Amino acid sequence: MSNRGLRTWLLGFLAVLLVVLGPRSALLASAAQARVADAQTSVEVIAPSGMAVIPIFEQPFYPELLAASNRWAYAPLSRVVGDSPRETLLNFYAVMAQVSNELRVVDQMRDQENGLFWSTAAREHVSIAEELFSLAVQALDSRIFPESVRDDMAQEAAIQLKEVLDYVLSHSTVPIQIPDQAGLKSLNEQRSKSSESWTLPLTTITLSNEIMDADL
Repeated sequence: MSNRGLRTWLLGFLAVLLVVLGPRSALLASAAQARVADAQTSVEVIAPSGMAVIPIFEQPFYPELLAASNRWAYAPLSRVVGDSPRETLLNFYAVMAQVSNELRVVDQMRDQENGLFWSTAAREHVSIAEELFSLAVQALDSRIFPESVRDDMAQEAAIQLKEVLDYVLSHSTVPIQIPDQAGLKSLNEQRSKSSESWTLPLTTITLSNEIMDADL
């Protein structure tokens, strides 16, 4: 077992964090705010610019997002961070959507059971949501937060980031091209200075290439 550096793409998100919540409180609070894009919706939306909005299911990344969602739903992975901006961003979004789905099931169970305590089945869904949420949080570059509140603020940032992505990925008027390794190399060839980072257009969401220690 040797300790080697793994090169991964971490999500950076600049946001005003108004609330600092504990792990379970932050996770459960997100259930009321969660908005998962509906792939069956075909209503045309017009942006303030007058241009038609491209539905998420017509975006070029959507087939890979579906594949990522299936992987996390049926054969969960151990890491959200990947070896390209596309892999990390789509993994994060797929995992957070799965978290929202698990919490939605919990809400439905709570309404049906009408008891003071959650059933065993409901607690199992909460446990799954917490585990997935923890993996999603690990994909964030939380070093900008003070160490004393880093965990709590990273959890809140993950919830806010999911909400921003819900809007951005579903309200773009242009195709969103999220680069893979080859795509990033092509972008760097067009830049005056090579960069190991990529920013989602019209957002402060940036993915940067970092070396992280990992026991292998």
